[in-house]
Amino acid sequence: MLDVSDVLSITGWFVITSAANPRQVKAIAEEVEEHVATVGGARPLRVEGLDSRRWVLLDYGDFVVHVFLAEERDY
Repeated sequence: MLDVSDVLSITGWFVITSAANPRQVKAIAEEVEEHVATVGGARPLRVEGLDSRRWVLLDYGDFVVHVFLAEERDY
């Protein structure tokens, strides 16, 4: 987790994680969505990259979750 509130006005936190393969990227993104909903959070405002499963972005407003395929994150 990175506090980006001092440098970005659009969000306060980046949550960044990696996965070994595209299937794991999708599974992690889906699990994040499910867990946030379970604890009473809202659905993401925007989801990008779920089709390619290389870099999924889940925008919740106050925080943004980035799920990278390991090779994409290395790049």
